[in-house]
Amino acid sequence: MMGYLVAGSALAPIERMRRHASTISSKSSADRLPVPAAQDELRRLGRTLNAMLDRLDAGLRRERRFVAEASHELRTPLALLRMELDLALTRPRDAAELRAALDSASEEVDRLTRLAEDLLLLAAGDDGRLELAEVDVDTGDLLRELADRFTARASAQDRRIQVTSDLAVLVRADRMHLERAVSNLVDNALRHGGGDIRLSAEEADGWVVLRVSDRGAGVDVDFRRRAFDPFSGAVEAGSARSQGLGLAIVQTMVRAHRGTVSIEDGTGGEGMVVAISLPGPGCSLAEPGGTTLPPMPDGTYTVERRTHIDAPPWRVYEQIVDFHNWTHWSPWEDLDPDMQRTYAGPGSGPGAVYRWSGNRRAGRGTMEITHVSEPSTVEIDLAFEKPLKSRSRTTFSIDADGNGSGVIWSMTGPKTAMTKVMGVFTSMDKLIGPDFEKGLARLRAVAEEFPG
Repeated sequence: MMGYLVAGSALAPIERMRRHASTISSKSSADRLPVPAAQDELRRLGRTLNAMLDRLDAGLRRERRFVAEASHELRTPLALLRMELDLALTRPRDAAELRAALDSASEEVDRLTRLAEDLLLLAAGDDGRLELAEVDVDTGDLLRELADRFTARASAQDRRIQVTSDLAVLVRADRMHLERAVSNLVDNALRHGGGDIRLSAEEADGWVVLRVSDRGAGVDVDFRRRAFDPFSGAVEAGSARSQGLGLAIVQTMVRAHRGTVSIEDGTGGEGMVVAISLPGPGCSLAEPGGTTLPPMPDGTYTVERRTHIDAPPWRVYEQIVDFHNWTHWSPWEDLDPDMQRTYAGPGSGPGAVYRWSGNRRAGRGTMEITHVSEPSTVEIDLAFEKPLKSRSRTTFSIDADGNGSGVIWSMTGPKTAMTKVMGVFTSMDKLIGPDFEKGLARLRAVAEEFPG
């Protein structure tokens, strides 16, 4: 009897979580499970499950927002099409009027067709079904052809399109998809940017980087985090920078080419600068332990390590996107047994904050998750306060790899005076790289501990 009571008492927190979980639905997706106060396995289980619910809730809200925006985009041309047809039928019309009505209706049908094709393209990209017919593409020729295509439209706005390109910059790519990606960026600059537009191509460290820049108002940091989400929008100088699928399609096409796309800080009067980075002939994506991030501006360092984990991407993702789980695998967690940790913001995902303060080895600093793409990407803003002040960007990239996951851990930051001095004797790669390797080994052990 006593054993039954003890077992029942031990299982009571699980039963409370089970009962609460049974009441959660899509209409109450913001609810969370009760977490026991005791610092034990049940508390960690509750936190992990609540972090999963956070991600599911965020995904559900994104889906709802996407459906609402897509419905709005579809409703507008359908309403115009209905209006044109209704007007054509209200009274007898001559051949010219009927032709004008049919031409207008045809334009709306074309708009609906393009939108449907864009939605299908995004779906194919998300599922990894975007087929590529890769050939050697001369990026200089590609940019010049696009400049010629958009010259008349730019001239109508009293603007110019300039092309600067290194000689014979070749990239292995599907020309049609790459052309559309860059074309979308030029179209975005013409619609929402200002001043002359510059197209450039260069090769650096084995990567081919294509940039499209204008001299408009630029965009704020908040918009950069969601610029490539479908139907994103940022108001700058009274104009939305993007409110459709253009930038989302750019990201889908670039990722299919194993590349990245990002918004950079403008220099010399530039407004918005979008950079597409693709692996060039001298870039080996399969080389373990190498630096394979796209080239960063002068005065920055990049450290990267990669590994394979025999666990599904979502299992790896949940260990990274929740800072509470870092205690199980981070290479720096055991530098100080008495390290103080505080958490702020949501349990996981964008806005989640982790602050630590420890001995001289552990130092003091803050991490904040700035962007996620479940279950493939987690971006983190890392700010050290002690022993040296510095700021860097950390990115985890997770891709399905056979029956497991390929994981890339990278960190990029500015070269301070101290790091430049240290660079005389060693490199940031040699200083931080071993920690990344240690952390990835621990992450692999944790993620593989439970079956997927």
